[in-house]
Amino acid sequence: MPPPMSGGIHVLEALAGRTYNLGCAAYILICRGFYDESMNLVRSIGEISNLIFLSVVDKQSLRRWLAADRKTRLKEFSPARIRKLVDKEAPSLMYADRDWYSRFCEQYTHVTPSTKPNLHNNEGMPHVGGVLQPAGLAVSLSELATVLAFVALPICRYFDFADLTDALGNEMDSNDSRAEPAS
Repeated sequence: MPPPMSGGIHVLEALAGRTYNLGCAAYILICRGFYDESMNLVRSIGEISNLIFLSVVDKQSLRRWLAADRKTRLKEFSPARIRKLVDKEAPSLMYADRDWYSRFCEQYTHVTPSTKPNLHNNEGMPHVGGVLQPAGLAVSLSELATVLAFVALPICRYFDFADLTDALGNEMDSNDSRAEPAS
């Protein structure tokens, strides 16, 4: 059975392709020490993730999104509205929740009076240009990997890649058990 978001316009395929491109670009930026810039792209992947999860939990809203004109999409399907729709139906599915999204907006996307570029080191020194900072590297890679795993699961399921879905699920379970503190 074809994915519900597929059809003549191949929306799911386009979202998967956009996610791939954003993930690759974020990884390249991370490797070059541009952590804030990569996290801005990670935020975009989070938005796509929420939209794909909307297709899982609220097919009517997704149909309205697909048929909406630009004005309606901006008014009724902003990232915040999509988060609320997903949160109402299945909050445990959402990785890019309100707190996560707000943190990414404040720290990596929107300029504020306290904005400092690429401040990911222990000495509290911001950096212009790409500079290797172990903390920035760790946080950026972790966020990228996690949000990509969240978006990959429903994409694999929609495309009926059961083997990939099972492998991703097992890897996430394995990582969760390693992260739990010993009692």
